[in-house]
Amino acid sequence: MARFSAGVEMAQPAAPRVPAYFDAFLDAVRSGACIDHVHLGHWDRPEAATGSPADFEAAQHRMAERLLTLADVQPGHHILDAGCGLGGLARLVDAKVSPVSLIGLNIDPRQLAVCHGIRTHSKNRLDWVAADACHLPFSNAAFDRIFCVEAIFHFTSRRLFLAEAFRVLRPGGSLVLGDILLQRPGTDGALPVAAIEDTLETELGPWPDKWFSLAELRSCSLDCGFAIETEIDATANTLPSYLTIAPASSTRLTGPAVMRMLHERGDLTYIYLRLAKPA
Repeated sequence: MARFSAGVEMAQPAAPRVPAYFDAFLDAVRSGACIDHVHLGHWDRPEAATGSPADFEAAQHRMAERLLTLADVQPGHHILDAGCGLGGLARLVDAKVSPVSLIGLNIDPRQLAVCHGIRTHSKNRLDWVAADACHLPFSNAAFDRIFCVEAIFHFTSRRLFLAEAFRVLRPGGSLVLGDILLQRPGTDGALPVAAIEDTLETELGPWPDKWFSLAELRSCSLDCGFAIETEIDATANTLPSYLTIAPASSTRLTGPAVMRMLHERGDLTYIYLRLAKPA
């Protein structure tokens, strides 16, 4: 059994499927690399992107800062980071706000093992929980803020996660999302839809519902009880990410290359959302 620090016992998830690209990240960390973020980057001036690793890393940090600002985290808040990756957002929260209590949740114990190495430099409390984000092992109204940065599309169901997030948020609390939404390309696309789906699933999956629209995300959020407080289209701001992760000079068909194609064609939307649970 895994034990959550507040005393709630829970079963370890059985053989979770984790996106294959995390193998490379975890190998790099074991070799001594310092990796905070595993999401795309944000450029205020996309035309100024250079494609260098340092430029991309700075843009990833900038995205986390944008979402932290959007969440308006305050001292005393209880925070959940659902799909916490390697703990980059937790490090940022720890550096910016105190005192807070933050729990990073992930279905992959290997990523959590990396997070366990993070030491708070303030009066904050950081805890890590192995669990499925669609079945949160927390009581009702436990958190003031929930983050889910570029992870919700990996979950079994966006709707299930939104319902769970609503349940564990306190009245007046907020969920801040960074989500990738794909539109099924037309027949004029460079690749058949089946090839796109296979590549995304093999390299970037699990991605259960690939063709999920912004209208559906809004509808699910409202159905679960949320009010949509802020909606920011960051599609143009995130596009330069592919200069680093899927340069046009590469001829191999990869998950990031397929995303670049969809992004450039206008079939990919990157959205920042702040959803509020009414007080």
